[in-house]
Amino acid sequence: MFFSSRVHRKLPRRFGALMLSGALVASFAGLAGTSPAGAATTTVGPINFEDYNPGNVDGQNGWSKTGQYDVEVENVGDYPDAAAYGFETKSLRASNFYADGAFGGQAFSPGLTQPAGEGDAASYFTASFEIGTTKAAHQPGLAISVSPDDGNGGRMSHLRFNDQADGVHVVFVDVTNQGPLGTQATFNPDVPIATLDRAKSHAIRFEITFVDGPGTNGAGNDIVKIFVDDALKHTGTTWENYYRYDPEQAGNQNAIPTTSKLLFAARGNPVPAVGQNQGYLIDEVNLSSSTTAPVVTPPTAEGVPYDGNKKCADLAPAGSTWQEFKIDGIPVNKPYEDPKSDLVITISNASPQTFDWASNNLDMSAVLVKGGNGGIQYLYPGAADFSGTGLHALEAKKNYHDISHVSFCYKVGGDSQPTLDEPVVTPASGTPVPVAPQLVNPASDATKAKPKTTVLGETVVQGGTLPRTGAAATHTLALAGGLGLAFGLMMLMLARRRTAVHSN
Repeated sequence: MFFSSRVHRKLPRRFGALMLSGALVASFAGLAGTSPAGAATTTVGPINFEDYNPGNVDGQNGWSKTGQYDVEVENVGDYPDAAAYGFETKSLRASNFYADGAFGGQAFSPGLTQPAGEGDAASYFTASFEIGTTKAAHQPGLAISVSPDDGNGGRMSHLRFNDQADGVHVVFVDVTNQGPLGTQATFNPDVPIATLDRAKSHAIRFEITFVDGPGTNGAGNDIVKIFVDDALKHTGTTWENYYRYDPEQAGNQNAIPTTSKLLFAARGNPVPAVGQNQGYLIDEVNLSSSTTAPVVTPPTAEGVPYDGNKKCADLAPAGSTWQEFKIDGIPVNKPYEDPKSDLVITISNASPQTFDWASNNLDMSAVLVKGGNGGIQYLYPGAADFSGTGLHALEAKKNYHDISHVSFCYKVGGDSQPTLDEPVVTPASGTPVPVAPQLVNPASDATKAKPKTTVLGETVVQGGTLPRTGAAATHTLALAGGLGLAFGLMMLMLARRRTAVHSN
């Protein structure tokens, strides 16, 4: 049973006050790998295992698994029943063919550079992954657990996946402990939150908000939300008060661990009947931490769902060539430069599920946002589409898959300039007479960014006016012109005087 599997681990003592030189602080900041704007968000993923070697995941791209647990990178093609999952060629496979009560040698994901938790840690943590079974048939006894963790067995939440006759049962466990220090915690009974169909893969997501302090009801005040296929299935709390009060954690000074990884564990008794090289397939692993709550803005363009993977070339109309600028992983708040052009896409209001974007000078024709088993395509048919808000991947009940990559599509040669309308007028004689071209207004939204050009040293947006010169310009320009004229006349008179003196 789960309750016999209490946590036994040693956490390091909290660091005392450290006196660091400015140079050392700067060095640590450089190693953190966070965004330059205040290091508000860090991410890991998406991990789709395409660049991994089949076999033991230990040591590959930050993963660890030093025990003999049945967790390996596999070729998805070796599992015909997984053909409809939408995974690419490789994924992680895990089972409880071998299991025990230890933590140290289990499978841990790569870790975030900015952990989440109470105190000085980030307040928001999100982790997601896709999961499906290796077989469409029931695998009796198959079970693994997945937990947000610090990499040492410091689990702060817990989901267990039990393969049953009617599907895979997902259960949630949290903790109650009202204290004081030395009070044994109660691990609450399993909460069934979903039954997964084995015919397809499913998206699982943890969203945790860490709040300082123990709360008032013994359950703690942290908030854990569990989403299955983008639907909120359960809201609970973390294990904070187990660490804060339970005597088992006295050796760790009852310190509350931070969270930076996902633990994929096979605990309890081994189940050889599952068979080695079977179990669950896991893909599209994403983690993020943030010091600020995600900002979600409504989309400004219509999104159309698609299955599988799409490229910009798949959307281009006949006779038109579209370029593609792809951002791999969850986009963060920063500019991204296209190495094939002078395009710069600036991302803002980013979270693992949504973002806003702005282009420096190229009109976008479409944006593809991949997440889960497909994505959302946003079409921008106008001639001056330089920004968008609230983009996300596949949705359900206003909750979205974590983003795995984004592709920005634009026409070769660009079409950021307005098109020319060249009608003709046919007089009574029947001879066509061209009419002077008229600019077609590319957009009525005055808030959209517009292409820029440089004229006489000034930057002018499309539709703006040229820089004024002479007396029609600003007072400063007029004054500068007058002073220049006076200085020129003075120099001319001085030159003439010098010529006369020399001639004598």
